[in-house]
Amino acid sequence: VRIRLLAALVAQQASGADVPAEKLRKVLGEAVEEAQLLAIVGALHFILCSAARYGVKDELLSHELQQLGLPREHTEGLLTVLNDARAGLEEQAKLKSLRMPRLSSLEWSVEQDTSGVGANAVRMAIGLVSQPAPGQLPTPPRLVQLRMSPDEFTLMHSELLAAREALQALPK
Repeated sequence: VRIRLLAALVAQQASGADVPAEKLRKVLGEAVEEAQLLAIVGALHFILCSAARYGVKDELLSHELQQLGLPREHTEGLLTVLNDARAGLEEQAKLKSLRMPRLSSLEWSVEQDTSGVGANAVRMAIGLVSQPAPGQLPTPPRLVQLRMSPDEFTLMHSELLAAREALQALPK
């Protein structure tokens, strides 16, 4: 029963709710030292958040936890808490995941560069405009300039075409 209560508090905390440390200590009792309390909470947090983030099936998680030596009744308690809190934990995982901003527009131009030391080179200018993430200010367009030999440009062009074909072949 204590593991289920503690796991429920940890799941609430991982879902963004404020859970005071005194509540966690009260569930475990005074016999547990501060370092042990932090280790237990950290382990439960890792198990619950990772299982929710990666969509681990109940049977698989149960089997793995029992292989690590967690008794069956504790495993069942953790799974009950996980199933109750899975939606909130998945939402928090989505909010905390690293995402690159979407590219809203791309402008480019390619021209032959006959000036300077690298005569007969290709100069390419790319203008990138990305959509701001929710709650962030828009960023100004960014101009990237590249200068390369015609052979390098041909190689880059063929690799970009191959990358586009590979991305289009992926299931949507």
